[in-house]
Amino acid sequence: MISKLMVFVLLTILFFCPALFGQITINQSDSPNNIGAISRSTGMTQFPVQTLDWPALSSGTGGGHTWDFSNVAFDLGFYSSTVVAANTVPGSTFYPGADKAWTTGGLQSWTFFSTPTNEIRMHGTFSTFGVAPNLDTFKIVFEEPSLQYKFPVTGNSNWITKWRYSLDYFDHDTLLFTSTVKDSIQWVCDAWGTIKYKTRQVSAIRAKGTMYITSTTTYPGQTPIVTQTSTEHLQFMTVDYNGGGVYATKSVTPSGTSYSGSADYRFVQTTTPVYEVSSTTLPSDFTLGQNSPNPFNPETSIDYSIAKSVPVRFEVFDILGRTVWHEDFGIQAAGNYQIHWRGHDSSNEALPSGVYLYRLTAGERAETKKMMLLK
Repeated sequence: MISKLMVFVLLTILFFCPALFGQITINQSDSPNNIGAISRSTGMTQFPVQTLDWPALSSGTGGGHTWDFSNVAFDLGFYSSTVVAANTVPGSTFYPGADKAWTTGGLQSWTFFSTPTNEIRMHGTFSTFGVAPNLDTFKIVFEEPSLQYKFPVTGNSNWITKWRYSLDYFDHDTLLFTSTVKDSIQWVCDAWGTIKYKTRQVSAIRAKGTMYITSTTTYPGQTPIVTQTSTEHLQFMTVDYNGGGVYATKSVTPSGTSYSGSADYRFVQTTTPVYEVSSTTLPSDFTLGQNSPNPFNPETSIDYSIAKSVPVRFEVFDILGRTVWHEDFGIQAAGNYQIHWRGHDSSNEALPSGVYLYRLTAGERAETKKMMLLK
């Protein structure tokens, strides 16, 4: 028999204690920080206000929430970044405390960072876009390493992210102006639940904060011009996608309200993995390799190369020409890539044995080859 006291205690827990649905813990190991780790994301299209329900995404606290991004278009291409050793890329001498850097495929740009225990700290960014080492570079060096994340991240976690730097702008050797930026975000993990995109959903923690930016622009011999702005930021952090899920911002200016953001590519796209293959030279033409192994069961790999940044689409057809699988990889930079296809259709159902055709379309170029699934 359950006593009346026990019943009272159970009812008290049910009615007065917040639900812990979706409550997770994100550790430093859940974020891709090791040398060779790859992160892929895709940007939000500039969309009408009604497609992003900002009040619903930003309101409420505690557990049991569902944040639905199904009406948002994530189709601004995808961006693949790889962790490399800091001393292997240009500009590392400006960031003596950084031991790693994110390099984005096809871009001569690097973000330098370090990973003290249970932290990720950014040191700045470096880009080169020409041949003159002193003129054709753009670098931001933070006055002190900026705390981006403090682990473990769970409900009620909080941390402060600050950026402090000055940047000189030149026209050849002539100083045009100096921009000094000071900004900060107080991140608070005040809610947890589920993020959803069409048929996919995963537990997440929401980190919320407002970025306050003070910018000072100084022209030689003139009074400095000070401007202040603020933007609201939401991070929906997960374990499933290496700490990243969806990131959204809201900016309010005299000209109106605008939104931007990004999402982990695997969360908002189908699940065929595609990887950028390291190479010291960029390909000079579009090529599509024969799948290997062939015949295969249950997975096969397909290599391809593109010589310039173009939209890439992968399709698989049965012998009757019916599409059984397709995926748009967005705009990919020039490089060498590899697809791992698992022999499943678009509904994630295993396909039967047989001959299949696969086609890769890169911009205006396309090529088709045969493969055999043998069980």
